[in-house]
Amino acid sequence: YAETCASIALVFFAHRLLQIDADGEYADVIERAMFNGILGGVSLGGDRFYYANPLAVHPRASEGAADFLSATRVQWFTCACCPPNLARFIPQIPGYLYSTGPRELLVHQYASNRAEFTVGTCDVAIRQETAYPWDGRISITINPSTVQKWRLALRIPSWCKRARLKVNDKALALGDRVVKGYAAIERRW
Repeated sequence: YAETCASIALVFFAHRLLQIDADGEYADVIERAMFNGILGGVSLGGDRFYYANPLAVHPRASEGAADFLSATRVQWFTCACCPPNLARFIPQIPGYLYSTGPRELLVHQYASNRAEFTVGTCDVAIRQETAYPWDGRISITINPSTVQKWRLALRIPSWCKRARLKVNDKALALGDRVVKGYAAIERRW
């Protein structure tokens, strides 16, 4: 079924839980809902929508059905909640990528971007370069304003069974470094 609005509500709920407890399971739910339930609800042109987001269906299966049960994306709905929900959700996506704590920066989602945060008393610029989810390689560059000790926590998606971590081209063992789905790098940056 995967209704677009229900998927958006699921992301809102999982994000709130993630802010209470930095557990990678919540970030995994956000990732799955964004890629599979929400972004699939709008056409690439941004002008046609699914309500129920069928994963696979024969186009004739819904002939004569109500617009919200259509097997093809439609321009509008009699009761239009999905298009405006998508319009407000998509600009919010950057807010789901990161969060900060008193002396930590957590990376919850992977997408090419640049962002700036304050971690402790240090201003930190971060840049991600990736073609995720099509390619699992992610390059992250950290530029702090001052040298301070703080923690960078990188989510290891639960579906990723062969994650590798390198800092300045030096491989780091994940082992005990991963807690609740996040690989922690604590050092002076």
